[in-house]
Amino acid sequence: MKTVCARLAMAAICVVVMGTVQAADIQAERVNEDSIAQVTAVVDAYIAALQSGDTDALRQIYLPEASYYFFRDGKLTGGSIDILYEQTNGVRIPKPIVYEIPSVSVSGRIACASLDIVDMMGVRIYDMFTLVMDDDGAWRMASKVARRP
Repeated sequence: MKTVCARLAMAAICVVVMGTVQAADIQAERVNEDSIAQVTAVVDAYIAALQSGDTDALRQIYLPEASYYFFRDGKLTGGSIDILYEQTNGVRIPKPIVYEIPSVSVSGRIACASLDIVDMMGVRIYDMFTLVMDDDGAWRMASKVARRP
């Protein structure tokens, strides 16, 4: 009788634990979906700031210590995000930027996003971003690496 009761008690514990694990998995999926949507919104805001040449908006998107690297004439160059600010400061792009966000991956407070700018004034650009969630809960870009096909 004790063995049967012990098995039944263990089965009940397993059911409770399994139910908790399933609930935690569902919660984690929701959090991840929310985080993906938030990261995607940051990339969309980045495009809007580029479109308008708004370096103040870009400064809100990037961490102050962010990095920016790109290939020029086949050579890797870059360093400080200030390079991007100088390139975009006040430069309004007259036609809408055509772009896709092929992937966003989130792990806790770290995310990666890829951006395919299909047409920005006749130029195609591939960007990869690393983002982090700051202490206030906002996603900010920590790095950008860009290349043209």
